[in-house]
Amino acid sequence: MSKITIKEVAKAANVSISTVSKVMSDAPTISDATKKRVRQVMEELHYYPNVIARSFVQQSSKNIGIVMELKRHYAFLNSHIYEILGGIESILSQNDYSLTLLNPSSLGEGLDPYEKIIREKRVDGLIIHVANLNKALCKKMDALHFPYVVIGQPAFESNLCWIDINNKTAGEIAATHLLSEGYTRPAFIGAPHEDHFSHNRQMGFCSALEKKGLTIDREYIMEGETSIENSGNMMNALLDLPSPPDSVVCLNNFVAFGVIQAIKKRGLKIPENVALISFDNYPLSMFTEPQLSVVDNDVFELGSHAANILLSKIANPNLQMQYSMLLPNLIVRESSRKAD
Repeated sequence: MSKITIKEVAKAANVSISTVSKVMSDAPTISDATKKRVRQVMEELHYYPNVIARSFVQQSSKNIGIVMELKRHYAFLNSHIYEILGGIESILSQNDYSLTLLNPSSLGEGLDPYEKIIREKRVDGLIIHVANLNKALCKKMDALHFPYVVIGQPAFESNLCWIDINNKTAGEIAATHLLSEGYTRPAFIGAPHEDHFSHNRQMGFCSALEKKGLTIDREYIMEGETSIENSGNMMNALLDLPSPPDSVVCLNNFVAFGVIQAIKKRGLKIPENVALISFDNYPLSMFTEPQLSVVDNDVFELGSHAANILLSKIANPNLQMQYSMLLPNLIVRESSRKAD
């Protein structure tokens, strides 16, 4: 079967070739009735326009780049990355955009690789994971007036356009839940203080206690490397206190896993002796014993929102949007639920 041409589509739809071209570009000068008729003919004839050729004419690549680290074993340790990608792709595909992964480890050092990608118009915009963000990169894109959005709240003051889960609110929800269940000595186990992500959740935790008029005991706040082993060590330090906590907010599922191991090795029970709540419903919360209560962050939605914001900025270069926060959701399970 010979390949259908735009000329044949125009003839079948009884319009000019230029009209078909304008329909493919969704030009506002073409009526909805004509667009519908032309698109129906395209579908009947199985005509698929050459996206690359169209993008060359329109000075658009119809391609979005995402700057994200993808190292060995990263899928397990940062499983939310793939949910974010799914959310981004779901929006881009609806708008005839493709997604290109830009791995900083493969691109090389410095800003030159990014500038080359931008100047060659290989992408129309960038989505940057906050873990790969630095001031120099942002300054470069601002100088080039290039559209981008950051996933995650930057650790430095800026006028950047970014989107994130409201981690302070998430921490507050977690602590408030424990207090509402009747626990009176909640602790927090997180990453080192300079970790912006952990710090925001800890701030929310402290805010919840302050709102209830409770004193924040600094002995109950543990900060350190968040491997499963060290999380267990931090939990053991809490259990060794003269008055150990009766509940713990864990930074993530991996911290919670180490905490559970430490509690069980002491012959203690969850939640009878120590209650737990963590963050993110995926990947471990439903497979622990007991199942973990969590403050769930919809990172698929985070990705889709980031894509929508970027497409809006591409369509309207003067759009000013500094940040957007998504609210988390509480899921209560056995690890924190007090027996009646």
